[in-house]
Amino acid sequence: MSAVVKAAKVARYIFAAAVVLFVLFAISAYMQADRINKAYIEDIASKTLGVPVTIGEMDVLVEKKLVKLKDIKIANPAGYKGPHAATADSVEINVDTFELERVTFNLVTVKGFKVFLEMNSGSTNLHDLKKQTAQNVRNIKPDGKHDKVRVIVRTITYEKPVLQPVVTLVPTTIGALGANDVFVRDIGTQENGITIPQAIAKIAQETVSPFHLMANQAELLKGMTLETLNTLGVSTYDVFKKNVNKKINKDLNEAQKLLNTLVEEGAAALDSATTEIMADPEAEVEPDAVPEVEDGP
Repeated sequence: MSAVVKAAKVARYIFAAAVVLFVLFAISAYMQADRINKAYIEDIASKTLGVPVTIGEMDVLVEKKLVKLKDIKIANPAGYKGPHAATADSVEINVDTFELERVTFNLVTVKGFKVFLEMNSGSTNLHDLKKQTAQNVRNIKPDGKHDKVRVIVRTITYEKPVLQPVVTLVPTTIGALGANDVFVRDIGTQENGITIPQAIAKIAQETVSPFHLMANQAELLKGMTLETLNTLGVSTYDVFKKNVNKKINKDLNEAQKLLNTLVEEGAAALDSATTEIMADPEAEVEPDAVPEVEDGP
């Protein structure tokens, strides 16, 4: 048998193996997609968070290992004014493995993410969601269909999210606060996979803290006690750092104003002197008196 024929056979085997692997992956993915579908995600997310969660559209692109969600809405907890705590225009999920009992997501990209902050003297709508989630995840009963499924999420990126204050204790002029990308990492990696409710709960809990810190930096949490801020995940150090930065910025602004005033006054004096000289260019300028030196004997 010639080397060419042998190579051709090896190539056919490799190709056949690749086809089999793809078919197995596709079957597994479709079976998983059938089990973890839009209706199930809405239901389990609503039960975990304790508020209605809706998804406008969901597409599973097996060949691209991609899941796409659109128009996600998370309702507000009871006792708050607005209809939503958060919304997102779209979510793209890059899938690494799509096994029957383990799904690994490499990257979850959330676009158009907007958080609607409401607060009272003792909490915020985000903190109440976090508390509800911690309680609910322990009480969700197994449904017999998804119990063995484990989830790993390596990185979640909230691209340029927006924090919008709706109700604050102290009135604010801030309409909306844009932010740099926010990242949540390593959901279920240490455990080699966690249940779907546990993953939703952990994502929600780790997402809330950065937005509380952002609100604190923008002084949207004014009126809350230090103890309440600590409960929200804003440490005493964070509060101290914000106040120090505020004092430094205030001093820098005052120094800048003083410098600007000195520059303006100096420029005005120079302009005035220049105007006088230009108005009478032939005016004699008295030279400084020079002391006479007597000749020696």
